[in-house]
Amino acid sequence: MSPNKKSYDRLAELLANVPPERIRKALVKTEAITIRLTPADKAEIQLAAKACGMTLTDYLLGLHQLVVRKLVSEDEA
Repeated sequence: MSPNKKSYDRLAELLANVPPERIRKALVKTEAITIRLTPADKAEIQLAAKACGMTLTDYLLGLHQLVVRKLVSEDEA
């Protein structure tokens, strides 16, 4: 699910003239979400994230991004 080289090249092109401090400020994570789930569900999510070599945050955000892309592609179809 990682971006390809073309995506990175495009991102570098877009950010070439943006001051580094502005980029750092835009990437700071300041928000949190708390969810309630069963111990079994939590363990399954943690296991899946670990199997993917990801943190829980990166895993859940990755799933979210996957769903958003799917919904957008369905809307465009």
